[in-house]
Amino acid sequence: MPVPDPSALPAAYEWRDEVYALPGGLELHFGGRLQAVEIAFRLAGARGAPVVAALGGISAGRDVFGLQPGAAGWWQGVVGPGRALDTDRFRVLGVDFLGGSHRTTGPADGATFPSISAFDQARVLVALMDHLGLECLHASLGASYGGMVTLALAQAHPGRIRHAVVLSAAHRTHPMSTAWRSVQRAIVRYALGHGEGARGLTLARALAMATYRSA
Repeated sequence: MPVPDPSALPAAYEWRDEVYALPGGLELHFGGRLQAVEIAFRLAGARGAPVVAALGGISAGRDVFGLQPGAAGWWQGVVGPGRALDTDRFRVLGVDFLGGSHRTTGPADGATFPSISAFDQARVLVALMDHLGLECLHASLGASYGGMVTLALAQAHPGRIRHAVVLSAAHRTHPMSTAWRSVQRAIVRYALGHGEGARGLTLARALAMATYRSA
């Protein structure tokens, strides 16, 4: 999503769309280390207002909402001027998840990448808060995978968050969910081995959509 023209921003708004290089790398929750980590983020809303992190599903990123005509973020119906998460009252922090498919450090061209935990995402978020000079978030609003990251943030760094709002997320993985995920990964690996990576991902995603949701 492009940075809005300053003339299109409401009065007293800020819009920071940046990439932060994490100094010293990152020790991972499941073991191992990433030597170089870049975190892509966006901080947008009323200048100087309290900050709310908006964290969505695993494919969501920093494009939470847009202001220009035709520019819509993944939570456009909820976040923005006058909406439920009112950017006239709050600044909204969106991030590209570590290990994802957006600008933050992740696997490139199918390269091997270490296992990432929600606790790693929480550590990245805290490092970003330190970079931005934010002692505490007013809230973290997390849906799906973002809800798991919000729970990890509240558990591991309770002093850095005042409110946690968790939607459609669990505090731990059910064994059957772990089994389904192993099948999804096998589908993707098999498809990659036969030059059909995109088709394999489509099938794995279809399986996910049929098994993520409880009754």
